[in-house]
Amino acid sequence: MGKILQNIPFLRILVPLVTGIVLADHVPYMNQVFILVPAVFTTVLFFAASQRVSISNSFWPGIFLSAALLLSGFSLHQVNNKPPELIGAERYMGILLESPDEKPRSFKAEFQVRYAISGDSAIRYNEKIILYFEKDTACKNLMPGDNLLIHKSLAAIRNSGNPYEFDYRKYLAMRKIFRQVYLGSDEWKKTDPVIRGTLRTNAEKLRNKLLKIYESEGITGKEYQVLSALTLGYRKAMDPEITRVYASVGATHVLSVSGLHVGIIYLVLNTLLGFLKKNRKSGLLFLVILLVLLWFYALITGFSPPVLRATIMFSMLVIGDNLRRASNIYNNLVSSATVLLALNSNWLFDTGFQLSYLAITGIVFFQPLLAALYEPPYLIGRYLWGLVTVSLAAQISTLPLIIYYFNQFPVYFLLTNLIIIPLSFLFICTGFLIIFTSFLPILPAMSASAARFLIRFSFDLLHGIENLPGSLIRNIQMSQVQMLLLLMLLLAIMSFITFKKPVYLKIMLVIMLFFTGAAVKRNLDTAGRKKIIVYNSPEYPVIHLINGRINYIISGHGADEQDRFLKNSISNVIAKSGLNEPVYLRPDTLFIDNNILINKNIVCFSGKKFAIVNQWPAKLPELDFDFLLALRQPAFPGETDIPVVGFQTKNVPSAKHSGIYSVFSSGAYVVNF
Repeated sequence: MGKILQNIPFLRILVPLVTGIVLADHVPYMNQVFILVPAVFTTVLFFAASQRVSISNSFWPGIFLSAALLLSGFSLHQVNNKPPELIGAERYMGILLESPDEKPRSFKAEFQVRYAISGDSAIRYNEKIILYFEKDTACKNLMPGDNLLIHKSLAAIRNSGNPYEFDYRKYLAMRKIFRQVYLGSDEWKKTDPVIRGTLRTNAEKLRNKLLKIYESEGITGKEYQVLSALTLGYRKAMDPEITRVYASVGATHVLSVSGLHVGIIYLVLNTLLGFLKKNRKSGLLFLVILLVLLWFYALITGFSPPVLRATIMFSMLVIGDNLRRASNIYNNLVSSATVLLALNSNWLFDTGFQLSYLAITGIVFFQPLLAALYEPPYLIGRYLWGLVTVSLAAQISTLPLIIYYFNQFPVYFLLTNLIIIPLSFLFICTGFLIIFTSFLPILPAMSASAARFLIRFSFDLLHGIENLPGSLIRNIQMSQVQMLLLLMLLLAIMSFITFKKPVYLKIMLVIMLFFTGAAVKRNLDTAGRKKIIVYNSPEYPVIHLINGRINYIISGHGADEQDRFLKNSISNVIAKSGLNEPVYLRPDTLFIDNNILINKNIVCFSGKKFAIVNQWPAKLPELDFDFLLALRQPAFPGETDIPVVGFQTKNVPSAKHSGIYSVFSSGAYVVNF
């Protein structure tokens, strides 16, 4: 352990920092516990002084430093997740940070509030929020840097409260966004540019100009969407079908600008500017140019966490190489993670952050071992074998998280990476060639034609891989405990390979036994599970009935599998819970099988009975109902013996007094039995 800490000194900082962040995020009431820590430290110091214990020659300095870092991580995470104090006002003025992105029922954009205005007084107020505009022609023409005056109160961002849903509130909190506002066409207006543009708005304007170069060269449709995502990190126009195909074959990482793309940029710049490294003075110029260009690329792609992480890492490598100092790649990884978490502790819980660090660690550790198993005699063979070993190494290290988060596994990931990684290099080169030669004749058009052909060709190949038999294993169940056990098993394997000690084989055996036990328990829980879920759905009620792995979905749209809510929210529940494909039913039809009976909006399911009514109170058969689902805003009849679930109910009194549960306000209504 001492040798590991000597080679990777930043581990002494990262481990307690991460521990503090995790405690702040997951363990309640830690504030009260940490209040006692300074008192304990002071007591220990007084005791050591009274007993004349030598602090400098003991383990106490290390303990104190680790405790201080743990407290720092805890405090940092609390600060990062504390929303700015809301200043109530009649109006808010600020600057638009990006062009509005069209959604199915609105336009969405990030907005920096700078002033809260009430009457004739304006108070400085700095908070980043989300704006949702009612669809009209005016908001389509808004640009980054535009000053807006909005006439509506800000609201806290909240989730829908459905099981296994994407945690949108936490996702935005990672970006320091805690509030939002929905604006009608008469609740905002563009004003004179009183507030100056920021670094981000200027970068957004530059990216928009670069995107227009692609459009001017006739790049449209899916070719435009893929090229703009790969080169400039612009994914707002991305067709869900493209994302689905890339995800099903294991190539999603290509569509999101990350370490792969920064690495390609670094490789190209290092090749073009390598002649400057001949002596110390020109080497310094090389360092400055390379760092400026890398960080400029990070800027125009929006400073996303993967790009920021990769840019910090490559910057450390370049600086270390320029100083002629050998750098430990693991220490570079740990140090870059430390810097990023110090900037925003929420990134620790970002899926991309976790996958990227595991992938790079796996490549650094496993790839040399895999490459040593075989040495192809020819250059092309060595290149292809290198791609295979890199892909295998990354897949080995990220497998636990891939299954846990996505509940699926792309079987032909090796074939996919053999195709898509070389093509990604060509995409990026042709994309930037179009931009940098846009002032020249012929060459931009030729580059655009090449880019269009390559993107269409790659998409057809990926679509072909997706259609191969057994290309994707879906609905793989894995609990959080199982995922952590697999990561521990991976660490034990790496420790055995490194240290060759038999004790790690015993640890591996114990972990596998625990994993098997966790899997058996999960399967038993699944087999005996009975549940009714009334979802907080956007347009019409959706009821999910679960008996073991058998499940039914009752909705007004029946088996409308193209519905966005059914495809996204409910598919997450099905995948995470290990359910079979659901049976889609309508509430107004007659249906009978061994588990369920539906007749005229009355449902009997595994001993539970409920009715779907237009409103409450309503006339019902004399049955012992477990609950009622009211489709419209119910009246408040006072106390009732039957729980009433209100679908469109937004303003309800306390549930104790009204007997009404609002899925809109409180999230999904779940009955376990």
